[in-house]
Amino acid sequence: MGRLYPRMRERPEEFRINYEAPLAEGLVFAGLGGHGCVGSMVYPDSSLYANHGTLTNMDAATDWVWSPELGRWVLDFDGSNDYVVLPGSLGIIGAGDHTVMALFNLRSGKDKDIIDNCNGTRGSVLLQVDRDLKLKAHALLSGGVVATGTTTVSYNKWYHGCQRLQGTRLLAILDGVVDAVREGYGAGSGAALAHSWMIGARYKPVGQFWNGQIGDVIAWTHALPLQHIAALADPSNVDLRVGGVPLILPPRRRFWPVVSEQAIPKMVPWHLFQQVSA
Repeated sequence: MGRLYPRMRERPEEFRINYEAPLAEGLVFAGLGGHGCVGSMVYPDSSLYANHGTLTNMDAATDWVWSPELGRWVLDFDGSNDYVVLPGSLGIIGAGDHTVMALFNLRSGKDKDIIDNCNGTRGSVLLQVDRDLKLKAHALLSGGVVATGTTTVSYNKWYHGCQRLQGTRLLAILDGVVDAVREGYGAGSGAALAHSWMIGARYKPVGQFWNGQIGDVIAWTHALPLQHIAALADPSNVDLRVGGVPLILPPRRRFWPVVSEQAIPKMVPWHLFQQVSA
C-alpha cells in the first residue's frame, strides 16, 4: 500500500492518531509526548483508553525535553527519585499475549527498570537493563519467565527495547532484532499485572531510578508481527508507519495560511499588457 502521507521527520506537538491504522488495533497505551505535555505533570496517553500517567518528583518545565536526534518529545529522568506512575487500568494486558516497547537512553547506572509493574508487594519488571547492561523482558507466567538479551548496551545511546509475549513464548527485542527467546511453562494468572505501572523506577526494592531518557512507551494487547516491531524500532519513523500506513497523523489545518500582500502577484490590466506587448 502506498504512502498516504509524506514521512514526518519530526513529530508535531499536536498530532492525531489514525485509528484505521493496523497499529491501532489492541493499542491500550501510547505515551508519545505531544498533546500539551510540555510544562505539564501529565504523561498523556494518546490511545482511546486515556491511561494518562503522572510525573512524580519531576519538574515539568525541564524534564520534558525535545530530542533532536529522535525528532520527538521524551522524558528526562535524573536518577535520583524521578518516575512516572501509570494507572492500574493497564492491567487489561494481564499475562496474555501482549507487546510493550519503549525508546531508552541510559546515562549511568545498572540494573535499572524502564517499565515496572507494581503489584502492591513487589515490582514485576516488564522491561529492564540489568546489571550486565543487557535488555531483560519479564512475563508473569507460571513462576515467572525472563528473557535476557545477549547484546551489551552502551551509555548515552538511544535504543529501542521491546517485550513480546505470544502464548508462552517470550521475546526480548533490541533495536528490532530478537535478542533473546524464552519458552514459558504454562499460562499465568495475570493477577499480578492488574496494578499500576511505573516508568523509570522499580517498585521494590526502592531507590533504583532511571538516569537518562525514555520515550514512546507503547503497549498492545496482542503480539505484534516482528516486521512491525522492526519498523517501529527505526527512530526516524516518527509517525509510526507500518505497511505504508502511519499511526500518527499531522494536525488538520483549520485555516488558510496567512500570505503577505507583497507576496501576491499583481494583475496587469489587459490594455496595458497589450501596450507592453506591442
